[in-house]
Amino acid sequence: MVICVDLVSISSDFEEVETLLQCNLSSLCCHLSDWPSLLCEYQEPRAVQYCLVMMLFLALKQGDRLLPDQAVFSSVVVLLQSVQEQGDCVLPRSVLRSALYLLAVTQDRSPSLNGAHLKTVSKALLSCQSFASLYSHHPALLHFIWRYPELAQNYGALVLELWLAKKSQTAARQDTAGVQQSNVNTGSQTHQQEQNQEPDWETSELLALMEKYPNVMLTLLDMVVVGGEAPVAEHVLHVLKVLLLGQREFATDLCTSLRPALLQALQWISVDNVANGPGQGHAAAAASSLPVVLKLLCLTQASDPPSSSIYSNMEGVCFKLLYHVSSLAGMLKPTNTESLLPAFNFLQCCLSLSPAHSSDRAVSVLLSNGALMDQLQTVVSSSSSSSSSSAPSPLPPSCPPLALLCCSHLLLSSLITLQRVHSTQVHKSVIWSLDTAVHRLFCQKRNTDNLLLVSYLRMLQALLDADLASPVVCLSTGPGLVGPRPLEPDDGALYPLGSTGAQCLLITLSGLLMQKHELLLRASVNCLSSLLGFLKRKNPDLAKQAVCQPWSQFLLYCNFSSGEKCLLHPALLRLLTLLLQYGSTAVLWEPDLLRVIDTVERSGIKELNHEAAQALRLLLAQIQSSVPLPTEDHKLRVRKMAESLGPQASAENRSVSNILNVGDVSLFAQQMTMRGFFC
Repeated sequence: MVICVDLVSISSDFEEVETLLQCNLSSLCCHLSDWPSLLCEYQEPRAVQYCLVMMLFLALKQGDRLLPDQAVFSSVVVLLQSVQEQGDCVLPRSVLRSALYLLAVTQDRSPSLNGAHLKTVSKALLSCQSFASLYSHHPALLHFIWRYPELAQNYGALVLELWLAKKSQTAARQDTAGVQQSNVNTGSQTHQQEQNQEPDWETSELLALMEKYPNVMLTLLDMVVVGGEAPVAEHVLHVLKVLLLGQREFATDLCTSLRPALLQALQWISVDNVANGPGQGHAAAAASSLPVVLKLLCLTQASDPPSSSIYSNMEGVCFKLLYHVSSLAGMLKPTNTESLLPAFNFLQCCLSLSPAHSSDRAVSVLLSNGALMDQLQTVVSSSSSSSSSSAPSPLPPSCPPLALLCCSHLLLSSLITLQRVHSTQVHKSVIWSLDTAVHRLFCQKRNTDNLLLVSYLRMLQALLDADLASPVVCLSTGPGLVGPRPLEPDDGALYPLGSTGAQCLLITLSGLLMQKHELLLRASVNCLSSLLGFLKRKNPDLAKQAVCQPWSQFLLYCNFSSGEKCLLHPALLRLLTLLLQYGSTAVLWEPDLLRVIDTVERSGIKELNHEAAQALRLLLAQIQSSVPLPTEDHKLRVRKMAESLGPQASAENRSVSNILNVGDVSLFAQQMTMRGFFC
């Protein structure tokens, strides 16, 4: 028989194993069927029994099952029991490691350990000072330890940490080996590969373990919060991210268990910060785990959004999470962007997921937190001051990370909108440069990231809906927008945007509406809707002039020339509705609107997605109310098409779980869906 020794598992005890095999292999000259009795024989020399355990271990490592699993399992248990009964509780480390491996790998086809046998195994494991020296990187060991609560209590966290540490080593080797290949791939190719990549086998095994034993997730979280090593913490975050965003059936139940645990972690971090000061003593370890805890919170929101009224319950877990995150965000140093980003993202998630009628307390908590408002001021000020130059340029290195600036804009836009709904008291305003924002959109959009453009447009949309007069944000302007004083009548009516600023925005939005970027299309048509509404409230003649300018006719021509697929895009349907709503002469029944009707009839109503159907419903309603149709046949076609779409979905029946994660920033249906759908 050729013995292939697994050097990876037993290299530290190589000499011991080698001596054991050399001295005792000759004593195993018997039939395989006699091996179980040899292991169970109390009078048999221990060295021979240990040699037999090693043989079974090595054979199984190579995929050879020399004996039935149940026979191996029961024989190893009896051997451990006989050793302890004879007073020799300490087995050689290599033998104990092999015995543990055999028990783990053969457990599935064997009866569970009874109470006495479980105590025997526990006592054997306790005899070794280092569980790491007994560890084998095999999923069966994970399941064996977590199968029994007594073993999980003592070794559950240890076996998970060892599993993740081994995973870190594997990932490091793969990263080193793949450097040259990654240099060949383009950025988009690499991103696409990551999006389509299946979880590695080690992550998949952990997911299977969590599905069977939900307490594994809480143990992983505890490992992170108590101050696990950075690589282990990152792997824990990755595993839970795959779990929570993988739409697994048990993700909802796990989120229900995870939120109270995350709340407890945040409370612990808050207490340490207050007691010891930020970054001091235990607070330093707590601070290192804070980014992971906050990222997990964001993941729970994205994978299992809470019910619509949950933030109005001040005693509920979600409301307490909102309170603690906002408090911690105010205590963080402005330079701690690693924690500020997920904190801001979580807060804007909470506001976006909570309908206006049930978000009053949540908004009040945030607006009464002066330290939080100071943090927002620091982020937006550092961006505004760096964008004051006249030459187009990307954000300089001194600016906050792009994702943090985006989250700040999205959070402020939600606060502006909900404060207007509830008339919430504002204790401290944030100063925001309107001229800088318009300048960046008008002059620097080519050098600005699309996600940042989306956040600027969302911010402007919320401000325009509030007539640029929200107590949440104090707008600063400049002569580039409103001209010199004394102001002209048009500039005074549109202050602080001014007629020049309004014209710049119209030109910018018309350009963005010709882009193919989905988020930009949505954000641009929403902002255009708010801008036209603002102009109509302040000066109806200016609103009419805006939609009758040549840009609107050119914009329609470009979109109608892009093929039938573009004709049914929600952005174009919504643009047509807006132009009709504000009296534009650029939209004609024939050929423009009739072409849309013909295209819908050819493709069929059922082929439209939900968003396109909603946009078409709005357009048909606008046609019926404001467009004189030339014949009765045309009127009948429009009416039948509107009836075939059915009634608009009520607000209560719409899902809030339509969440798009762009890097570290979460965008929601309420923010990005075409205006008019969810009114």
